[in-house]
Amino acid sequence: MPIEVFYYGDQEMPHALASMLMDASLQPLTLADTSYKDYPTWQRPTHIIKWMPKIWALYRGTAFDEVLLLDADSVPLVQPEELFATPAYVATGSLFTPDYWTNWEMKDELYTTFGLRPPYEGNPNFKSMESGQLVFNRRKLSAVLEWVWFVNAHHDVTYNWMYGDKDSFRLAFALAGMIDSFSQSPTWPSLAMTQARAEGMGPGTDFHGVPIDYHHSVVVQYGWRGEPLFAHQLKFWPKVVSGPGAAEGIDVTRPEWVTVPSSHDRLFMLLELGCLGISKEHADDTSYVKCMARHPWPTASVNTVVDVCGWRDGLNSSSPIPLFPARWLGGLDGGLKALSETFKKLRPHIESARSEPMLVKWVGHRRL
Repeated sequence: MPIEVFYYGDQEMPHALASMLMDASLQPLTLADTSYKDYPTWQRPTHIIKWMPKIWALYRGTAFDEVLLLDADSVPLVQPEELFATPAYVATGSLFTPDYWTNWEMKDELYTTFGLRPPYEGNPNFKSMESGQLVFNRRKLSAVLEWVWFVNAHHDVTYNWMYGDKDSFRLAFALAGMIDSFSQSPTWPSLAMTQARAEGMGPGTDFHGVPIDYHHSVVVQYGWRGEPLFAHQLKFWPKVVSGPGAAEGIDVTRPEWVTVPSSHDRLFMLLELGCLGISKEHADDTSYVKCMARHPWPTASVNTVVDVCGWRDGLNSSSPIPLFPARWLGGLDGGLKALSETFKKLRPHIESARSEPMLVKWVGHRRL
């Protein structure tokens, strides 16, 4: 399957990293600077800030009609071809996954300004959108894509009503009169965790120095049947080199535990306690034992884990959150293992690339 890697301006792409990506073993791969793309005359001129380069790549950069758009730290756990064949995508032209939250940082004005009713009103099952990974048919949803850019091009207003680009997609479907084509998995994400203490040592610490027992290093996104679809890595680099656990030799690239799919309230509580880690008092790492003999593990769906262990009724409770071994989800465990091995193989090359100008988190304010 052909691949496109986009960056926005020379400051985002060190030459050593560009050379890695153009290796013959990775072809067919196109590497492109989207800052040179022509701006459409019918859209409002704007500054490209923060998250917008990936929206710009989807809108004007890619040559593909059907796109699997991935953040640099998000990896599919299934063959990409399978994502384009999912019934939801085939029917609608879109495949989205939820964020941790319901309508966190979404203001009513995001919808009422356009004469629309906020979609979370009267909808207890509402989930905000995570845009680190999505599948999108640009030809089928061309009107939606125009509205996606329109909303982001007015970021000086709209970003006051939502967290970055994430929820611009759902709004764009509504503005295009195509909300029925907005297709989002109903399954909350899970946290994949790594034990935060080395053998014979005390608890580890998070980025703020707070004692924790588990590092949160991967967000697991599921499909409609509860099958693992994506591992959003929370930026393995440079965390494995200098972040929590590095000094103790903790391998955060290989999570051993997975939480049950976690609701807004539960995740808010856990992540406020420690941004990238939780303590033992808030994690139930023993209840899974009673389930070990109830089912032939591994399984393909997190829904099986939840139902076999009797955790369905407690999914919306707060703490402690049940953990189960990552090896119980075959697609997840195999995918994380391959991801970890690939990362470690590439690590020397990444370290070499870091000797050049650093990749920047924000690309600044370039006007189009």
